[in-house]
Amino acid sequence: MLVASYLGYVVATVRSSQGQDHGKITPLYLARGVNEPSVSLVLAQVSLALIIIVWGAQGFVHAVEAVASAQGIPVFVLSLIITPIATELPEKFNSVLWLRQGKDTLALGNISGAMVFQSSVIPALGILLTPWKLESLALWSAVLALGAALVPYYSLRRWGRILPSSLLLGGGFYLVFIWIVLRGPILQ
Repeated sequence: MLVASYLGYVVATVRSSQGQDHGKITPLYLARGVNEPSVSLVLAQVSLALIIIVWGAQGFVHAVEAVASAQGIPVFVLSLIITPIATELPEKFNSVLWLRQGKDTLALGNISGAMVFQSSVIPALGILLTPWKLESLALWSAVLALGAALVPYYSLRRWGRILPSSLLLGGGFYLVFIWIVLRGPILQ
């Protein structure tokens, strides 16, 4: 259902954007100076980018495992603390660059598309490919993530918009998780 809902989102997004002008977009790296690159060239660049992303992700996972092992920290804990920063910061940086260029549609699409992808496809893969043996810290991370999601939801229901302060409270949940990790699991 999660993957199907993501595919539905993609189809709806593509249909609703038909005929809209999104401003001048930087040309492909593999086709500098070409106004209308061929589909095969576009697919080649996307494929190359995916290969580099997978290679980089494997390197990141191995590095997190090595650092956790060297520091005597559970890999799960280190990955929950470092991975969101390492994966989301570049996304936000792209959006900031697009905002500075006046491409607010691309910036918003980048953030919302990433959120939908990460809340549907990634959990689907996790559900399918991992054993469900949740330890205390895993349960705490789930409870805190749900709590952090409820704050902007409450803001939206109560005031009809998401207040910046409600988004900033998400950082508080992150700090609570780090405190729980440093203090030791409260519930075993």
